Amino acid sequence: MIRMRNYPGLFMTFFIIATTIGLTLELSGLFKRQELQTINQRFETRYWLNWNEESLKRLNIQTLLHYHDKHEIPNRWWAWDYTLSWLIENNHPQVKHKFILFNHQLEDEPPPEAVSVNPWMKPLLKWPLSRASIADSLKFLAQSKVKMVILDNDFPQYSADDAILAKAIHDCDSGLYSGYKIPVLMARTVNRNTVGSVMRVEVPTAPGGIISELKKLEPNVDVLEKYTGSTGVWLDEDQVVRSLATDIPGQHTDFESIAVKAVQAMGEAKPKQLPNPMIIDYAGPPNSELYAVRPYTYLLDPERQKEMVHPTSDSGDVTLRDAVIILGDGVVDVYSTSTTNLGYNFMSGPEILANAIDTISRKSWLHKTSWLGACCWIVANSFFGALTFSIWQKRFSGRNKLNPLRRKEYSLLNLSSDLFVLLSTMALSIFAANLLFANVGLIVPMISPLVALAFGSIASIIWEREEDKIETMLLRVQTAEEKVEMLNQIHRTELEAQAAHAEAREFMKEREQRREFLHKINHDLRGPVGVLNWTIMRLQNEGLNSKTATQKLERLANSSDRLGALLDELMQSYEEKPLPSESELSTTDLNNVVLDCCKLQSSLAEERDSTLTSHIESKPTLVTARQLEISRCVDNIIRNALLHNKPGTTVQVTLSAGREFHRLTIADNGKGIDAAHLEHIFDAGYRVSQNTDSHKDGQGLGLHIVKSLIENMGGHVLVESEVDCGTKFIITLPSANAVDSTKDQSQESETEVADVGVYV
Repeated sequence: MIRMRNYPGLFMTFFIIATTIGLTLELSGLFKRQELQTINQRFETRYWLNWNEESLKRLNIQTLLHYHDKHEIPNRWWAWDYTLSWLIENNHPQVKHKFILFNHQLEDEPPPEAVSVNPWMKPLLKWPLSRASIADSLKFLAQSKVKMVILDNDFPQYSADDAILAKAIHDCDSGLYSGYKIPVLMARTVNRNTVGSVMRVEVPTAPGGIISELKKLEPNVDVLEKYTGSTGVWLDEDQVVRSLATDIPGQHTDFESIAVKAVQAMGEAKPKQLPNPMIIDYAGPPNSELYAVRPYTYLLDPERQKEMVHPTSDSGDVTLRDAVIILGDGVVDVYSTSTTNLGYNFMSGPEILANAIDTISRKSWLHKTSWLGACCWIVANSFFGALTFSIWQKRFSGRNKLNPLRRKEYSLLNLSSDLFVLLSTMALSIFAANLLFANVGLIVPMISPLVALAFGSIASIIWEREEDKIETMLLRVQTAEEKVEMLNQIHRTELEAQAAHAEAREFMKEREQRREFLHKINHDLRGPVGVLNWTIMRLQNEGLNSKTATQKLERLANSSDRLGALLDELMQSYEEKPLPSESELSTTDLNNVVLDCCKLQSSLAEERDSTLTSHIESKPTLVTARQLEISRCVDNIIRNALLHNKPGTTVQVTLSAGREFHRLTIADNGKGIDAAHLEHIFDAGYRVSQNTDSHKDGQGLGLHIVKSLIENMGGHVLVESEVDCGTKFIITLPSANAVDSTKDQSQESETEVADVGVYV
């Protein structure tokens, strides 16, 4: 019977291998950087989960080509994120605030002849923008009813226009321009004096001249705390901005992030549990409608100002009312983020800041799972992967009911099945990770579980293939056993037939011999019987008083003796005498048997110039056995000791009586037997050496007969030997007085002879 597949074993193999590999990779940190890179893919997948009808319409080929031409997107594979960003532009979480970003870039500098035509371009000729120009922009923004302004500019420490910009900031905060308070914050650039590590900075830089002027306007207020915030961001090992430093520890105080201050300035409470660093939940791609990016010229051009304050229906521009405005320099302030690091579509500093502010407002920052959570995630992946793999294999293998010996013909089908379940399991793992990310913003390890699932699948496939080989081998063994059993039955039948034929032939031969023998005896008996008949008839006729009566009587006597002799010969020659059964065994005294054997072999000892001694118990040592068989055993061992050793050997025979067993020891001080021969010395036909002397060259049957006869009597025979020191044979036979059962006798025998073993 072929055993069932070991599906629990398949499950445990997959689970143990996958868990071990996954935890090893997680603890070693081998995929730490790669795990961070997968945030981009999971983030994009969250958009695809929210795919909408408008985005589906953009999949039209003509629409895609038009978009590429319109935005001058290079036709290279690494520019794919331009198109992807456009396709999923509306598949984003709903932002809480409206952001408008204005960047002053070097390419915005107009040629001198353009300034003569458009005087409003004159501030753009100088880099950076003057404080007075920024002050005018603040006044315009405040009058446009914006919600908040953040100045992410590179301010020199002191400038002649510091008082003008400070006055504009103070007037916005006091509500002079708009009738209500409009918070204005200035970014404090992180001082990277310690190998660029954000968390090890000492003191961020501050717009010193502007702060000094603000202190004059608000002497009783900590204007540095009120109007400034740090802009520290985290750069991962692959130089991608993913996180924001919400607090930067310094020598004497901590510097709070401008993103946190912006949320508080808009009247929202600071979250109680804000991680540091906080992984930014990027809500949209660069230059999207979520965070409208405009060049700084829009704030200087009077026509553009009108469009942004009162946009027309066909302008397609944004309105400034209730918007969070971020003013930036934008020259080198561009970074690769988790949504842009696969191409050249970088985000500027204001865009990252807008995403960070919105993340804190929506309380949707991403959480990387803890070490314990990561381990639990890997174990869960391994468990469900093993469960899926074993269930699939059980279902798939159940379809194939063919002979396992022919299963190799379906190796391609099995391989396809294994690949299918492997890819399916990995896809389920990725889908589960995306669901966690999309619904709770939890970042769990992805590459480590995938590698672990791959190794678990490979190990399970190898294990299953070995199980198939074992199953096939067992089937072949079973088939071979059945074939052997059939051959044995045929052989036994043939032997029985041969035995029956031999018995029949023997019976016929014996019958012919008996018939011939009876014919001969009949012929021999006719003579004496005829003489008897003739003599008796003459005596009847002549009487006993005749002269020849004595002679006739003597003839009768001789004939009678002859007839008796013939009858005796007939009986002795013809009679069958079977061997006695075990129930007919008699009690034998070992003392007498051993003494008789020693007397019989003493003539051989004298012939070999050796010594034969015996130590016999004075009390009877009775055993239940045939005297003839015991004599054969003792004679064989003594005769071997005398014949196979050099002249002068001493052979000592010792007999000791026991309550349950008697022990007979026959030891010599001859040449001994090598250890390599001791394991085979009792085998039939095995001879230790080939001797040239004819009387020493036996047939290898003596010790085999001894072992067989002794064990048939319920005893044991053991041998100890050492080369050049001698050999000792120990025979134990059950006592005739033993009353224990056969089982107990066997246990007692093992106890009695426990100290007797093969000594080399």
